[in-house]
Amino acid sequence: MNNSQNQSLDQQNLSDESQQVMILNDIMEKKVGFGWFQKRSLLILSCIDLNDGCEYIIISIVLPLIREEWNNKSLEQNPNQHSDFINQGTFKWLTTIVFIGMFFGSIFTGYFSDKYGRKKVIMICSLLYCIACLYSLLITEIYEIFIQRFLQGLIFAVTIPLSTTMFTEISPVKYRALGVMFINTGITVGLLFGILLSWIILDDINHGNWRLLTAAQFIQGLVVFVGAYLYLLESPRYLMLSNQIQEGINVLNQMICVNKQIVQGVNTLQLSDKSLSQALIIQNENLISDQQQIKLINLAQNINHDAGENLNISGFLKKIQSLFNQNNMQLTIFLALLYFFTGFIAFGQIITLPMIYQEQSKKNFLSIFVSFLGEIPSYLIFYFVFNREGATRKKSMIISCLTSGTFNILFYFRIYMSFTLFISRMAQRCYYILNYLYCNEAYSTHLRTSGLGLMNMTQRIGLIIMPFIILEIAAYSPITNFLLFGLIGYLIAFFSYMLPFDTTKMRLDEQNLLVQQNKKENNI
Repeated sequence: MNNSQNQSLDQQNLSDESQQVMILNDIMEKKVGFGWFQKRSLLILSCIDLNDGCEYIIISIVLPLIREEWNNKSLEQNPNQHSDFINQGTFKWLTTIVFIGMFFGSIFTGYFSDKYGRKKVIMICSLLYCIACLYSLLITEIYEIFIQRFLQGLIFAVTIPLSTTMFTEISPVKYRALGVMFINTGITVGLLFGILLSWIILDDINHGNWRLLTAAQFIQGLVVFVGAYLYLLESPRYLMLSNQIQEGINVLNQMICVNKQIVQGVNTLQLSDKSLSQALIIQNENLISDQQQIKLINLAQNINHDAGENLNISGFLKKIQSLFNQNNMQLTIFLALLYFFTGFIAFGQIITLPMIYQEQSKKNFLSIFVSFLGEIPSYLIFYFVFNREGATRKKSMIISCLTSGTFNILFYFRIYMSFTLFISRMAQRCYYILNYLYCNEAYSTHLRTSGLGLMNMTQRIGLIIMPFIILEIAAYSPITNFLLFGLIGYLIAFFSYMLPFDTTKMRLDEQNLLVQQNKKENNI
Protein backbone atom coordinates (compact mmCIF):
# COMPACT_ATOMS: atom_id res chain seq x y z
CA MET A 1 0.00 0.00 0.00
CA ASN A 2 2.30 2.74 -1.25
CA ASN A 3 1.87 6.20 -2.71
CA SER A 4 1.21 4.95 -6.23
CA GLN A 5 -1.66 2.84 -4.92
CA ASN A 6 -3.07 5.79 -3.00
CA GLN A 7 -2.92 8.05 -6.03
CA SER A 8 -4.61 5.48 -8.22
CA LEU A 9 -7.89 5.74 -6.31
CA ASP A 10 -10.66 7.07 -8.53
CA GLN A 11 -12.22 10.07 -6.77
CA GLN A 12 -15.36 9.93 -8.89
CA ASN A 13 -16.38 6.64 -7.29
CA LEU A 14 -15.71 7.79 -3.73
CA SER A 15 -18.00 9.22 -1.07
CA ASP A 16 -17.93 12.92 -0.19
CA GLU A 17 -15.92 12.18 2.96
CA SER A 18 -13.38 10.13 0.98
CA GLN A 19 -13.02 12.89 -1.62
CA GLN A 20 -12.42 15.41 1.17
CA VAL A 21 -9.70 13.15 2.56
CA MET A 22 -8.03 12.88 -0.85
CA ILE A 23 -8.06 16.67 -1.40
CA LEU A 24 -6.70 17.33 2.09
CA ASN A 25 -3.91 14.79 1.60
CA ASP A 26 -2.98 16.33 -1.75
CA ILE A 27 -2.80 19.79 -0.15
CA MET A 28 -0.66 18.45 2.68
CA GLU A 29 1.75 16.67 0.31
CA LYS A 30 1.96 19.17 -2.57
CA LYS A 31 1.39 22.59 -0.99
CA VAL A 32 2.16 22.44 2.73
CA GLY A 33 5.16 20.11 2.57
CA PHE A 34 7.66 20.05 5.41
CA GLY A 35 9.37 23.14 6.76
CA TRP A 36 9.80 25.51 9.66
CA PHE A 37 6.18 25.12 10.81
CA GLN A 38 6.61 21.38 11.45
CA LYS A 39 10.08 21.88 12.93
CA ARG A 40 8.97 24.36 15.57
CA SER A 41 5.91 22.19 16.31
CA LEU A 42 8.24 19.23 16.83
CA LEU A 43 10.24 21.12 19.44
CA ILE A 44 7.08 21.92 21.41
CA LEU A 45 5.46 18.49 21.10
CA SER A 46 8.67 16.67 22.04
CA CYS A 47 8.55 18.48 25.41
CA ILE A 48 5.38 16.49 26.21
CA ASP A 49 7.33 13.26 25.80
CA LEU A 50 10.27 14.79 27.65
CA ASN A 51 7.89 15.20 30.58
CA ASP A 52 6.90 11.54 30.22
CA GLY A 53 10.50 10.33 30.55
CA CYS A 54 11.21 12.74 33.39
CA GLU A 55 8.12 11.53 35.24
CA TYR A 56 9.23 7.89 35.05
CA ILE A 57 12.76 8.38 36.38
CA ILE A 58 11.74 10.81 39.14
CA ILE A 59 9.11 8.34 40.37
CA SER A 60 11.74 5.62 40.71
CA ILE A 61 14.07 7.98 42.60
CA VAL A 62 11.52 9.83 44.77
CA LEU A 63 9.42 6.95 46.11
CA PRO A 64 12.22 5.33 48.19
CA LEU A 65 12.98 8.79 49.64
CA ILE A 66 9.33 9.27 50.62
CA ARG A 67 9.24 5.87 52.32
CA GLU A 68 12.45 6.53 54.25
CA GLU A 69 11.36 10.01 55.39
CA TRP A 70 7.90 8.88 56.50
CA ASN A 71 9.13 5.76 58.28
CA ASN A 72 11.82 7.69 60.16
CA LYS A 73 9.26 10.33 61.11
CA SER A 74 6.81 7.65 62.28
CA LEU A 75 9.45 5.97 64.45
CA GLU A 76 10.43 9.30 66.06
CA GLN A 77 6.85 10.33 66.87
CA ASN A 78 5.32 6.94 67.74
CA PRO A 79 8.00 4.35 68.58
CA ASN A 80 5.38 1.74 69.50
CA GLN A 81 2.62 2.60 66.97
CA HIS A 82 3.30 2.83 63.27
CA SER A 83 -0.03 4.04 61.88
CA ASP A 84 1.80 6.23 59.34
CA PHE A 85 4.40 3.58 58.56
CA ILE A 86 4.83 2.84 54.82
CA ASN A 87 5.12 -0.93 54.60
CA GLN A 88 5.75 -2.93 51.41
CA GLY A 89 2.04 -3.09 50.56
CA THR A 90 1.57 0.68 50.94
CA PHE A 91 4.73 1.28 48.93
CA LYS A 92 3.33 -0.74 46.01
CA TRP A 93 0.16 1.35 46.01
CA LEU A 94 2.24 4.51 46.27
CA THR A 95 4.15 3.37 43.19
CA THR A 96 1.07 2.54 41.17
CA ILE A 97 -1.24 5.46 42.15
CA VAL A 98 0.21 7.77 39.49
CA PHE A 99 -0.54 5.13 36.85
CA ILE A 100 -4.11 4.76 38.13
CA GLY A 101 -4.41 8.50 37.52
CA MET A 102 -2.91 8.04 34.05
CA PHE A 103 -5.40 5.25 33.38
CA PHE A 104 -8.38 7.54 33.99
CA GLY A 105 -6.73 10.40 32.15
CA SER A 106 -6.22 8.22 29.07
CA ILE A 107 -9.93 7.44 29.00
CA PHE A 108 -10.73 11.11 28.40
CA THR A 109 -8.01 11.82 25.82
CA GLY A 110 -10.19 11.02 22.83
CA TYR A 111 -13.28 12.77 24.17
CA PHE A 112 -11.62 16.05 25.15
CA SER A 113 -9.36 16.30 22.09
CA ASP A 114 -12.25 15.55 19.70
CA LYS A 115 -14.63 17.93 21.46
CA TYR A 116 -12.35 20.89 22.16
CA GLY A 117 -9.40 20.38 19.82
CA ARG A 118 -5.82 19.15 20.17
CA LYS A 119 -4.23 22.53 20.90
CA LYS A 120 -6.69 23.61 23.62
CA VAL A 121 -6.34 20.31 25.48
CA ILE A 122 -2.54 20.50 25.37
CA MET A 123 -2.53 24.07 26.71
CA ILE A 124 -5.09 23.58 29.50
CA CYS A 125 -3.64 20.28 30.74
CA SER A 126 -0.08 21.64 30.68
CA LEU A 127 -1.13 24.54 32.90
CA LEU A 128 -3.02 22.25 35.30
CA TYR A 129 0.01 19.95 35.40
CA CYS A 130 2.18 22.84 36.60
CA ILE A 131 -0.26 23.45 39.48
CA ALA A 132 -0.31 19.73 40.40
CA CYS A 133 3.50 19.64 40.53
CA LEU A 134 3.76 22.74 42.73
CA TYR A 135 1.15 21.28 45.09
CA SER A 136 3.81 18.78 46.25
CA LEU A 137 5.52 21.60 48.18
CA LEU A 138 2.50 21.72 50.53
CA ILE A 139 2.32 18.00 51.36
CA THR A 140 2.39 17.11 55.06
CA GLU A 141 0.33 13.88 55.22
CA ILE A 142 0.53 10.51 53.47
CA TYR A 143 -2.94 10.79 51.94
CA GLU A 144 -1.85 14.06 50.30
CA ILE A 145 0.94 12.20 48.50
CA PHE A 146 -1.63 9.82 47.03
CA ILE A 147 -3.86 12.74 45.96
CA GLN A 148 -0.98 14.67 44.40
CA ARG A 149 0.41 11.66 42.52
CA PHE A 150 -3.07 10.70 41.26
CA LEU A 151 -3.81 14.23 39.99
CA GLN A 152 -0.41 14.54 38.36
CA GLY A 153 -0.94 11.30 36.45
CA LEU A 154 -4.58 12.10 35.61
CA ILE A 155 -3.82 15.48 34.05
CA PHE A 156 -0.66 14.51 32.24
CA ALA A 157 -2.10 11.33 30.69
CA VAL A 158 -4.63 13.35 28.68
CA THR A 159 -1.84 15.00 26.67
CA ILE A 160 0.60 12.08 26.22
CA PRO A 161 -1.01 10.64 23.05
CA LEU A 162 -1.48 14.09 21.52
CA SER A 163 2.22 14.72 20.86
CA THR A 164 2.53 12.10 18.11
CA THR A 165 -1.10 12.49 17.01
CA MET A 166 -0.72 16.23 16.48
CA PHE A 167 2.42 15.85 14.41
CA THR A 168 1.03 12.96 12.39
CA GLU A 169 -1.92 15.13 11.39
CA ILE A 170 0.19 18.13 10.27
CA SER A 171 2.96 16.38 8.34
CA PRO A 172 3.34 14.75 4.90
CA VAL A 173 3.96 10.99 4.61
CA LYS A 174 7.68 11.25 3.88
CA TYR A 175 8.56 12.96 7.17
CA ARG A 176 6.05 11.29 9.48
CA ALA A 177 8.39 8.58 10.79
CA LEU A 178 11.27 10.99 11.39
CA GLY A 179 8.95 13.37 13.24
CA VAL A 180 7.59 10.68 15.54
CA MET A 181 11.18 9.53 16.11
CA PHE A 182 12.21 13.07 17.09
CA ILE A 183 9.26 13.41 19.47
CA ASN A 184 10.26 10.14 21.12
CA THR A 185 13.77 11.45 21.70
CA GLY A 186 11.99 13.62 24.26
CA ILE A 187 11.49 10.54 26.44
CA THR A 188 15.23 9.80 26.50
CA VAL A 189 16.07 13.46 27.05
CA GLY A 190 13.44 13.49 29.81
CA LEU A 191 15.06 10.52 31.54
CA LEU A 192 18.43 12.24 31.43
CA PHE A 193 16.91 15.59 32.45
CA GLY A 194 15.19 13.93 35.41
CA ILE A 195 18.48 12.45 36.54
CA LEU A 196 20.14 15.86 36.15
CA LEU A 197 17.41 17.53 38.22
CA SER A 198 17.81 14.83 40.88
CA TRP A 199 21.58 15.37 40.96
CA ILE A 200 21.12 19.13 41.40
CA ILE A 201 18.35 19.03 44.01
CA LEU A 202 19.04 15.86 46.05
CA ASP A 203 22.03 15.17 48.29
CA ASP A 204 22.50 11.72 46.74
CA ILE A 205 20.32 8.90 45.41
CA ASN A 206 19.14 8.04 48.94
CA HIS A 207 18.77 11.50 50.55
CA GLY A 208 17.36 14.92 49.69
CA ASN A 209 14.34 17.19 49.25
CA TRP A 210 11.91 15.08 47.24
CA ARG A 211 9.15 17.72 47.47
CA LEU A 212 11.29 20.27 45.64
CA LEU A 213 12.30 17.67 43.05
CA THR A 214 8.66 16.80 42.31
CA ALA A 215 7.70 20.48 42.16
CA ALA A 216 10.54 21.20 39.72
CA GLN A 217 8.69 19.18 37.08
CA PHE A 218 6.44 22.20 36.54
CA ILE A 219 9.22 23.52 34.26
CA GLN A 220 8.31 21.11 31.44
CA GLY A 221 4.60 21.86 31.73
CA LEU A 222 5.26 25.60 31.56
CA VAL A 223 7.44 25.23 28.46
CA VAL A 224 4.71 23.24 26.68
CA PHE A 225 2.00 25.77 27.65
CA VAL A 226 3.96 28.81 26.44
CA GLY A 227 5.15 27.07 23.28
CA ALA A 228 1.66 25.84 22.39
CA TYR A 229 0.13 29.26 23.02
CA LEU A 230 2.66 31.08 20.83
CA TYR A 231 3.41 28.67 18.00
CA LEU A 232 1.06 25.68 17.73
CA LEU A 233 -1.92 25.82 15.37
CA GLU A 234 -4.94 23.56 15.64
CA SER A 235 -4.82 20.39 13.54
CA PRO A 236 -6.50 21.13 10.17
CA ARG A 237 -7.71 17.52 10.04
CA TYR A 238 -9.50 18.01 13.35
CA LEU A 239 -11.04 21.26 12.12
CA MET A 240 -12.34 19.53 8.99
CA LEU A 241 -13.68 16.69 11.11
CA SER A 242 -15.58 19.14 13.33
CA ASN A 243 -17.08 20.99 10.32
CA GLN A 244 -14.88 24.05 10.78
CA ILE A 245 -13.91 23.96 7.12
CA GLN A 246 -12.95 27.60 6.64
CA GLU A 247 -10.89 27.56 9.86
CA GLY A 248 -9.12 24.43 8.61
CA ILE A 249 -8.38 26.10 5.26
CA ASN A 250 -7.01 29.16 7.08
CA VAL A 251 -4.70 26.97 9.18
CA LEU A 252 -3.44 25.16 6.08
CA ASN A 253 -2.69 28.52 4.43
CA GLN A 254 -0.83 29.68 7.54
CA MET A 255 1.23 26.48 7.48
CA ILE A 256 2.05 27.08 3.80
CA CYS A 257 3.04 30.70 4.51
CA VAL A 258 5.38 29.70 7.33
CA ASN A 259 7.01 26.93 5.27
CA LYS A 260 7.26 28.96 2.04
CA GLN A 261 8.15 32.18 3.89
CA ILE A 262 5.20 33.99 2.34
CA VAL A 263 4.04 37.20 4.04
CA GLN A 264 0.26 37.29 4.27
CA GLY A 265 -1.58 40.60 4.22
CA VAL A 266 0.93 42.41 2.01
CA ASN A 267 1.05 46.15 2.76
CA THR A 268 0.38 47.79 -0.62
CA LEU A 269 1.71 51.15 0.56
CA GLN A 270 5.19 49.74 1.11
CA LEU A 271 5.51 47.95 -2.27
CA SER A 272 5.85 49.14 -5.82
CA ASP A 273 3.30 47.97 -8.40
CA LYS A 274 5.78 45.41 -9.75
CA SER A 275 6.72 44.08 -6.30
CA LEU A 276 3.07 43.91 -5.24
CA SER A 277 2.18 41.97 -8.41
CA GLN A 278 5.01 39.48 -7.79
CA ALA A 279 3.96 39.04 -4.13
CA LEU A 280 0.37 38.30 -5.10
CA ILE A 281 1.47 35.81 -7.77
CA ILE A 282 3.60 33.97 -5.19
CA GLN A 283 0.63 33.80 -2.83
CA ASN A 284 -1.79 32.58 -5.49
CA GLU A 285 0.59 29.86 -6.68
CA ASN A 286 1.24 28.45 -3.23
CA LEU A 287 -1.93 28.99 -1.21
CA ILE A 288 -5.03 26.79 -1.49
CA SER A 289 -6.90 27.63 -4.69
CA ASP A 290 -10.45 29.01 -4.72
CA GLN A 291 -11.54 25.87 -6.55
CA GLN A 292 -10.17 23.60 -3.80
CA GLN A 293 -11.76 25.74 -1.09
CA ILE A 294 -15.18 25.63 -2.75
CA LYS A 295 -14.86 21.88 -3.27
CA LEU A 296 -14.01 21.27 0.41
CA ILE A 297 -16.88 23.46 1.62
CA ASN A 298 -19.41 21.81 -0.71
CA LEU A 299 -18.30 18.30 0.26
CA ALA A 300 -18.61 19.15 3.96
CA GLN A 301 -22.34 19.80 3.61
CA ASN A 302 -23.02 16.09 3.07
CA ILE A 303 -20.60 14.68 5.66
CA ASN A 304 -21.64 13.49 9.10
CA HIS A 305 -19.09 15.27 11.33
CA ASP A 306 -18.33 13.53 14.61
CA ALA A 307 -16.11 16.03 16.42
CA GLY A 308 -16.41 19.51 17.88
CA GLU A 309 -18.53 21.14 20.56
CA ASN A 310 -21.60 19.08 19.63
CA LEU A 311 -19.85 15.80 20.47
CA ASN A 312 -21.53 14.22 23.51
CA ILE A 313 -20.73 11.20 25.64
CA SER A 314 -23.06 9.00 23.58
CA GLY A 315 -21.24 9.96 20.38
CA PHE A 316 -17.88 9.31 22.02
CA LEU A 317 -18.98 5.86 23.20
CA LYS A 318 -20.01 5.05 19.64
CA LYS A 319 -16.47 5.89 18.58
CA ILE A 320 -15.08 3.47 21.17
CA GLN A 321 -17.51 0.85 19.88
CA SER A 322 -16.23 1.48 16.34
CA LEU A 323 -12.75 0.48 17.49
CA PHE A 324 -14.11 -3.05 17.92
CA ASN A 325 -16.20 -3.35 14.77
CA GLN A 326 -15.47 -5.90 12.06
CA ASN A 327 -12.88 -3.72 10.32
CA ASN A 328 -10.95 -2.73 13.46
CA MET A 329 -11.35 -5.70 15.84
CA GLN A 330 -8.05 -7.48 15.12
CA LEU A 331 -6.11 -4.21 14.95
CA THR A 332 -7.44 -2.93 18.28
CA ILE A 333 -7.02 -6.19 20.22
CA PHE A 334 -3.40 -6.81 19.22
CA LEU A 335 -2.42 -3.16 19.58
CA ALA A 336 -3.91 -3.18 23.09
CA LEU A 337 -1.84 -6.25 23.98
CA LEU A 338 1.27 -4.59 22.57
CA TYR A 339 0.76 -1.43 24.59
CA PHE A 340 -0.04 -3.39 27.77
CA PHE A 341 3.21 -5.36 27.75
CA THR A 342 5.33 -2.52 26.38
CA GLY A 343 4.33 -0.34 29.32
CA PHE A 344 5.03 -3.21 31.72
CA ILE A 345 8.60 -3.60 30.43
CA ALA A 346 9.39 0.10 29.96
CA PHE A 347 8.75 1.19 33.53
CA GLY A 348 9.63 -2.19 35.01
CA GLN A 349 13.22 -1.70 33.87
CA ILE A 350 13.35 1.85 35.24
CA ILE A 351 12.09 0.66 38.65
CA THR A 352 14.46 -2.33 38.74
CA LEU A 353 17.74 -0.73 37.64
CA PRO A 354 18.26 1.51 40.72
CA MET A 355 17.76 -1.58 42.93
CA ILE A 356 20.42 -3.49 40.99
CA TYR A 357 22.85 -0.58 41.28
CA GLN A 358 22.21 -0.31 45.00
CA GLU A 359 23.02 -4.03 45.31
CA GLN A 360 26.28 -3.36 43.47
CA SER A 361 27.01 -0.32 45.68
CA LYS A 362 26.65 2.06 42.71
CA LYS A 363 24.66 4.71 44.53
CA ASN A 364 25.50 7.78 42.47
CA PHE A 365 23.46 9.28 39.67
CA LEU A 366 26.20 8.74 37.09
CA SER A 367 25.52 4.96 36.98
CA ILE A 368 21.83 5.51 36.18
CA PHE A 369 22.65 8.30 33.72
CA VAL A 370 25.01 6.05 31.73
CA SER A 371 22.39 3.27 31.62
CA PHE A 372 19.92 5.45 29.73
CA LEU A 373 22.54 6.75 27.30
CA GLY A 374 21.98 3.40 25.58
CA GLU A 375 18.76 4.82 24.16
CA ILE A 376 20.50 7.54 22.15
CA PRO A 377 21.92 5.24 19.41
CA SER A 378 18.42 3.79 18.97
CA TYR A 379 17.46 6.91 17.05
CA LEU A 380 20.37 6.42 14.66
CA ILE A 381 19.40 2.75 14.22
CA PHE A 382 15.83 3.78 13.54
CA TYR A 383 16.91 6.38 10.98
CA PHE A 384 19.42 4.25 9.06
CA VAL A 385 17.76 0.81 9.41
CA PHE A 386 14.05 0.98 10.16
CA ASN A 387 13.37 4.16 8.16
CA ARG A 388 15.19 3.10 4.98
CA GLU A 389 13.51 2.18 1.71
CA GLY A 390 12.07 -1.32 1.90
CA ALA A 391 11.79 -1.48 5.70
CA THR A 392 8.19 -2.02 6.80
CA ARG A 393 6.61 -1.13 10.12
CA LYS A 394 5.62 -4.68 11.09
CA LYS A 395 8.95 -6.32 10.22
CA SER A 396 10.85 -3.58 12.04
CA MET A 397 8.67 -4.03 15.14
CA ILE A 398 9.23 -7.79 15.16
CA ILE A 399 13.02 -7.46 14.79
CA SER A 400 13.33 -4.85 17.55
CA CYS A 401 11.14 -6.94 19.92
CA LEU A 402 13.17 -10.12 19.39
CA THR A 403 16.42 -8.18 19.90
CA SER A 404 15.19 -6.57 23.10
CA GLY A 405 13.92 -9.88 24.48
CA THR A 406 17.18 -11.69 23.73
CA PHE A 407 19.42 -9.09 25.35
CA ASN A 408 17.19 -8.81 28.42
CA ILE A 409 17.74 -12.54 28.96
CA LEU A 410 21.50 -12.14 28.41
CA PHE A 411 21.50 -9.38 31.04
CA TYR A 412 19.75 -11.75 33.44
CA PHE A 413 22.59 -14.26 32.96
CA ARG A 414 25.06 -11.41 33.69
CA ILE A 415 26.72 -11.70 30.27
CA TYR A 416 28.52 -8.44 29.50
CA MET A 417 25.89 -6.59 31.52
CA SER A 418 26.70 -3.06 30.39
CA PHE A 419 26.68 -4.06 26.73
CA THR A 420 23.54 -6.21 26.89
CA LEU A 421 21.63 -3.49 28.78
CA PHE A 422 22.81 -0.97 26.20
CA ILE A 423 21.45 -3.08 23.29
CA SER A 424 18.26 -3.93 25.16
CA ARG A 425 17.40 -0.28 25.82
CA MET A 426 18.30 0.63 22.24
CA ALA A 427 16.02 -2.03 20.69
CA GLN A 428 13.25 -1.26 23.14
CA ARG A 429 13.29 2.42 22.24
CA CYS A 430 13.15 1.58 18.50
CA TYR A 431 10.09 -0.56 19.14
CA TYR A 432 8.45 2.19 21.20
CA ILE A 433 8.82 4.65 18.31
CA LEU A 434 7.44 2.14 15.79
CA ASN A 435 4.52 1.30 18.07
CA TYR A 436 3.32 4.90 18.35
CA LEU A 437 3.95 5.53 14.67
CA TYR A 438 1.94 2.49 13.61
CA CYS A 439 -1.01 3.30 15.88
CA ASN A 440 -1.27 6.88 14.59
CA GLU A 441 -1.16 5.70 10.99
CA ALA A 442 -3.51 2.73 11.37
CA TYR A 443 -6.55 4.62 12.68
CA SER A 444 -8.44 7.25 10.69
CA THR A 445 -8.69 10.83 12.00
CA HIS A 446 -12.15 10.40 13.56
CA LEU A 447 -10.85 7.42 15.59
CA ARG A 448 -7.18 8.38 16.02
CA THR A 449 -7.24 10.07 19.44
CA SER A 450 -9.87 7.64 20.75
CA GLY A 451 -7.79 4.69 19.57
CA LEU A 452 -4.53 6.06 20.91
CA GLY A 453 -6.26 7.02 24.17
CA LEU A 454 -7.51 3.44 24.52
CA MET A 455 -4.02 2.11 23.82
CA ASN A 456 -2.50 4.38 26.46
CA MET A 457 -5.21 3.26 28.87
CA THR A 458 -4.23 -0.39 28.39
CA GLN A 459 -0.57 0.61 28.75
CA ARG A 460 -1.37 2.20 32.10
CA ILE A 461 -3.13 -1.00 33.19
CA GLY A 462 0.20 -2.73 32.59
CA LEU A 463 1.92 -0.07 34.67
CA ILE A 464 -0.65 -0.39 37.48
CA ILE A 465 -0.15 -4.15 37.70
CA MET A 466 3.62 -3.96 37.20
CA PRO A 467 4.73 -2.83 40.72
CA PHE A 468 2.86 -5.69 42.41
CA ILE A 469 4.79 -8.21 40.28
CA ILE A 470 8.14 -6.45 39.82
CA LEU A 471 8.59 -5.40 43.46
CA GLU A 472 7.61 -8.87 44.67
CA ILE A 473 10.25 -10.49 42.45
CA ALA A 474 12.80 -7.79 43.29
CA ALA A 475 12.42 -8.53 47.01
CA TYR A 476 14.19 -11.83 46.30
CA SER A 477 16.35 -10.94 43.29
CA PRO A 478 15.95 -7.72 41.26
CA ILE A 479 17.84 -9.07 38.25
CA THR A 480 15.29 -11.90 37.84
CA ASN A 481 12.90 -9.29 36.45
CA PHE A 482 15.03 -9.15 33.30
CA LEU A 483 14.29 -12.81 32.58
CA LEU A 484 10.59 -11.91 32.69
CA PHE A 485 11.21 -8.89 30.44
CA GLY A 486 12.97 -11.11 27.92
CA LEU A 487 10.14 -13.62 27.70
CA ILE A 488 7.59 -10.83 27.33
CA GLY A 489 9.72 -9.39 24.49
CA TYR A 490 9.21 -12.61 22.50
CA LEU A 491 5.48 -12.46 23.22
CA ILE A 492 5.31 -8.88 21.92
CA ALA A 493 7.05 -9.97 18.71
CA PHE A 494 4.24 -12.48 18.13
CA PHE A 495 1.57 -9.82 18.72
CA SER A 496 3.34 -7.55 16.22
CA TYR A 497 3.23 -10.34 13.64
CA MET A 498 -0.54 -10.64 14.18
CA LEU A 499 -1.27 -6.99 13.28
CA PRO A 500 -3.62 -7.07 10.26
CA PHE A 501 -1.72 -4.76 7.86
CA ASP A 502 1.34 -2.60 7.38
CA THR A 503 1.18 1.21 7.30
CA THR A 504 4.45 2.07 5.57
CA LYS A 505 4.02 5.03 3.16
CA MET A 506 0.26 5.02 3.71
CA ARG A 507 -1.42 8.43 3.54
CA LEU A 508 -3.68 9.22 6.50
CA ASP A 509 -7.35 8.22 6.41
CA GLU A 510 -6.97 6.24 3.17
CA GLN A 511 -6.63 2.80 4.71
CA ASN A 512 -10.36 2.10 4.46
CA LEU A 513 -10.39 3.30 0.85
CA LEU A 514 -7.62 0.91 -0.10
CA VAL A 515 -9.32 -1.98 1.70
CA GLN A 516 -12.56 -1.27 -0.17
CA GLN A 517 -10.74 -1.05 -3.48
CA ASN A 518 -8.94 -4.35 -2.86
CA LYS A 519 -12.24 -6.05 -2.03
CA LYS A 520 -13.79 -4.79 -5.28
CA GLU A 521 -10.78 -5.97 -7.29
CA ASN A 522 -10.91 -9.41 -5.63
CA ASN A 523 -14.65 -9.72 -6.39
CA ILE A 524 -14.00 -8.90 -10.04
